[in-house]
Amino acid sequence: MKRNLPAVASFLVLILLSGLFFKLVEEAPNVWLTQQIKITLAPGQSVDLGRESLGLPKYAQLIEPQHLRITRDNQGQWQFSNISIARQVYVKTDQQTSNFLRRWKLNDGDRIQLNDQDIYVKITTVNSLSLIDGQNNKASWTNGYLNIPDKFQCYHFDTSWWRWKIQNFSTNKELRLFSLGGQVSCSDSWRLQGLAPKSAIIYWRGGHFWLGKVATGVNEKLFRNDSSTCQQLRDQYMPLAGPEGQIESLVLGR
Repeated sequence: MKRNLPAVASFLVLILLSGLFFKLVEEAPNVWLTQQIKITLAPGQSVDLGRESLGLPKYAQLIEPQHLRITRDNQGQWQFSNISIARQVYVKTDQQTSNFLRRWKLNDGDRIQLNDQDIYVKITTVNSLSLIDGQNNKASWTNGYLNIPDKFQCYHFDTSWWRWKIQNFSTNKELRLFSLGGQVSCSDSWRLQGLAPKSAIIYWRGGHFWLGKVATGVNEKLFRNDSSTCQQLRDQYMPLAGPEGQIESLVLGR
């Protein structure tokens, strides 16, 4: 027991120091904490906010140096986009309680390019999605299930199925459906040649399918229908007031 006393003492000191640290932060003078930021932009201008511009310390690693872009378009409307690859921006509106920036709404005929892999989007009904890769392999989401021609090599328990079944009662929340990439198809993932597991995620929100959370190191190019104009997730914005409601709050780094 005596041999363990130094270790126990060190552990107690660590706990006390941790409590002291949080107490200091809690009682820090307001002059050290950012209370309000006033932004003035002319139509057509934008500003990027991040760790330093928000007055956060360097150890606040959940916030990127460049994280949130605020833009006023040429008509003077305010728009918000997430320019961080690794970190998210959570949005709450007066209509939806679970929303994230850096999402791309999927339309019938769209083409997704992840590194060198092309994926074609087919939406036959509002609740049915099919994805076809460059080798003509197909994955479909129908009636709350992921369907592929091959048998699943693994099964993962998640809540997607029953959440999908009751989605009419919770359309204000984003629902994760399945991931793209990897060498093995599972009940919640579709294997794609040349892509690591969870290279991207397919979501459902507000009556639409969405692409999001493209992994770091994966180069995404997004094309609308037969358009040759390339988009990226960082280009996708949410207006201050739009079809998904009026933005009430944003949380960076979630």
